[in-house]
Amino acid sequence: MMATEKSLKIDNKKPGSKAGFFFGAVEKKHPHLPLTIENKGLFVAISRGFVAGVVAVVNPLASTSQLPYPWGLIFGTWDTDCMGYWREVCSLVRMAIGALPRGVPLPGQMDRVAAPPKDYLERLNIFADEVANCMHVSRDFAGIPSPTSRHFYASVLFTSLVTRSTSLVFIAPYSPWSRRSFEHWDFASIANITRTIMETRLAFHYLCAEPCGDEEWQCRWNILNLHDCVSRETMMRDLGQQDAEAELHQQAEELRLRLTSNSHFTSLATKRQADLLRGKKPYLRALEAIAQDAGIEVATFKMMWQLMSWQVHGLPASFYRMQGGARGTGVQTEVEEGYSTLLLTFALTLLVGARDEYSDLMMPHSTLAAQNAGQQK
Repeated sequence: MMATEKSLKIDNKKPGSKAGFFFGAVEKKHPHLPLTIENKGLFVAISRGFVAGVVAVVNPLASTSQLPYPWGLIFGTWDTDCMGYWREVCSLVRMAIGALPRGVPLPGQMDRVAAPPKDYLERLNIFADEVANCMHVSRDFAGIPSPTSRHFYASVLFTSLVTRSTSLVFIAPYSPWSRRSFEHWDFASIANITRTIMETRLAFHYLCAEPCGDEEWQCRWNILNLHDCVSRETMMRDLGQQDAEAELHQQAEELRLRLTSNSHFTSLATKRQADLLRGKKPYLRALEAIAQDAGIEVATFKMMWQLMSWQVHGLPASFYRMQGGARGTGVQTEVEEGYSTLLLTFALTLLVGARDEYSDLMMPHSTLAAQNAGQQK
């Protein structure tokens, strides 16, 4: 981990005082330690917080609500910032007594490496607002009877998109939805979640939004099920679960029979049919073709796919340039800022596209359901 040095800054620190003696001793014993504490109810915390201090030294993440009665009542009126400063003092105590190894950054220290970048914060807040909007969209269409399987799985996949997007907001540095001791920059993790958002977005478009006849939709659905079944069969085989493997093999054979009876499937070239019946491919078409139909430029799709794949699979491009701390160490850098901003922007376009398609698909049935409810009244 990396962190910048900060000089000791404690208001009203008087020579000879107990607090001054304590921090002076810490400085003397640990000259490498960058003290970053400012006074904001600090001495109030020290004077009142012996019991809370014992708890915090053992567990620095303990909150006042976890203190035994009556200490929770006594300390329950502290504001969050005061508790944050007190926890930082306790981190110093633990380091002074050797509870933490040298060089471990303290809570509240790493987020002071640099000011939050304006472009990144703007994009993060826009993305968070859109996720909140999609939550409302999902709730607005809740409880509507699904007229087709396409509508049912549109609801399922859109909910999955919103859930994963919510996770992305939570792990993003300076998230407006979460409070933390310090900001941890890790665009590789953001890339992992964005990759799942992209693939779910493509599945949503392919299965639920793209126009196609009933026979073709059944063909798409059974190919997807066959791929899932074969994948599970392989896993059970690897685990040595013979009964489960046999059951899944039987289900796969039933799905193959459905496909060979489907008019759209039989219209495909014989070689293509044989390839799909192996169950190794989940889609009738390549992902880049689905992405293009979903409004994503092929060049953009390929570039983002490659960028995110490096991070997902831990390939050399994800760690070759970690030397020098430019990326991959949890610290805010221009590289981390740039890639995080890019990924949030891409995730935003994916979510907006799915939201529009979901609304177009469900709105007519929502209106009809409302009219039927009014007539029943």
